Amino acid sequence: MEQARNRDPPSSGPPCPERVNVLMQRLRRIEGQARGLQKRLEEGRSFAELLTQLRATRKAMDSLVRALLVEVPRPLQGWGFCGAARGG
Repeated sequence: MEQARNRDPPSSGPPCPERVNVLMQRLRRIEGQARGLQKRLEEGRSFAELLTQLRATRKAMDSLVRALLVEVPRPLQGWGFCGAARGG
């Protein structure tokens, strides 16, 4: 019984490259927003500018979370239906 619990579900596996690309784009956007926040902090920008940049960073992170939830509607099914979507 212990072995059965440790096995991955049959449909789990690596995500489709197309899905990885979408998620990586979102991560790069978050990285850019965070760098913008660092730059504004180093330059001594106003609190309002820092807050605006922080909101943009948070929005980018929320967008990534939504994308992940769409890509993996049911956790036990792994990364979705890559094989079915490609006809195999």
